[in-house]
Amino acid sequence: MPRGFKLILYGFALPAALYALIYYIFSYPLWHSFSTHFFCGQEDGYQNIWNLWWVNKSVTELHQSPWYTTWLHYPTGTTLIAHTLAPFNGFMGILLFKLGLSLNQVYNTIVIFSFVMTGVTTFWLAWRVSGSYAGSLFAGAAFTFCHFHFAHAQNHLQMVTLEWLPLYLPSLWLFAYYLSATVAAAIGRTPIGTKRITGRSNRMVHSSPARVGCAIAARSPISNEG
Repeated sequence: MPRGFKLILYGFALPAALYALIYYIFSYPLWHSFSTHFFCGQEDGYQNIWNLWWVNKSVTELHQSPWYTTWLHYPTGTTLIAHTLAPFNGFMGILLFKLGLSLNQVYNTIVIFSFVMTGVTTFWLAWRVSGSYAGSLFAGAAFTFCHFHFAHAQNHLQMVTLEWLPLYLPSLWLFAYYLSATVAAAIGRTPIGTKRITGRSNRMVHSSPARVGCAIAARSPISNEG
């Protein structure tokens, strides 16, 4: 089996299929109303339905920024900068509308996508840190199907889109690793820096920020590669 295909199969396809199946079981019989009902409550859920409708209308029909509307507080309108517009969901909704999906199908697709991909990205994070495939699958399921996620799925679509959080952590990890390596290399090129780095009495190396940077670099899987 080619390495790339194997990585896609075990790193994405199987975890995604597993989390989609678990979501189906936990939300049963919700999926059977996919084309007829919205997967949300009757409180703030309607606001998030409007968000998807408005982003699509403002961009594809009115050709204007979605962060301002005169469809509320007419005729003066109002800004939506501080509003929970959830632009990622809105722009994703535009693509789904282009595929011919109805408003409720678009909303429900984003909900399912968020649950599945939150599990997948958590799986990626856990797999990178632990190296355990089975343990990482469990970590993804534990995070995406936690009570917090299901509780906010009723009305807060912007808080269902959690798939970016697990991606942020390894990105911060890599940034800190490369930053610490770059700073160390830059200091090491100077005569004073070389003396300070190699000297046992150097206070900079023993400072808290330096310790944090060295700890991150030492624990990063990249430090053990090639």
